[in-house]
Amino acid sequence: ISSEEAWKKLLEADKEKDPEDFKEAIELYAKATPEETFQSIERRLRDSNCNGRIIALERPEIPLTKVLVDLQGNTNKKYVARIIMGSPSRLARTAGNRANSEKENFEWLADSGFMVDDFSPVCFNCKQKGHSSKDCPEPKREIEKQAPLTCQNCGSSEH
Repeated sequence: ISSEEAWKKLLEADKEKDPEDFKEAIELYAKATPEETFQSIERRLRDSNCNGRIIALERPEIPLTKVLVDLQGNTNKKYVARIIMGSPSRLARTAGNRANSEKENFEWLADSGFMVDDFSPVCFNCKQKGHSSKDCPEPKREIEKQAPLTCQNCGSSEH
């Protein structure tokens, strides 16, 4: 699919205000134009007066089993890129901290990526990526044993 066709599909999805179709259209456009970045696509969306937006969110913690990847496949980004329809003020606060202005959002987009599964090994002993617990150079952590569940009526753990 050509970049022009992909952009037309993106504009159609924007007019329909369907977030899923819009996200698929952005991904299709990004594949058709590998040189495009979150910033360049967001600028083009603003210039076209689209309802859909790309915003960057600051998340305090990214799970060890996830990684942030930009449109070019670069990893270890700082902000989570989200595709939304309408105003970012409608997003739940649990999604992450939003930029305070359009300008700041644009700056954050330079270091943003989609959150995807990371298939590199994760060590649950030292909480680092790159090796498994079996190969961890750190001393093994003591695993706290949970107290057995007891009956609320009689206090027994037999049933």
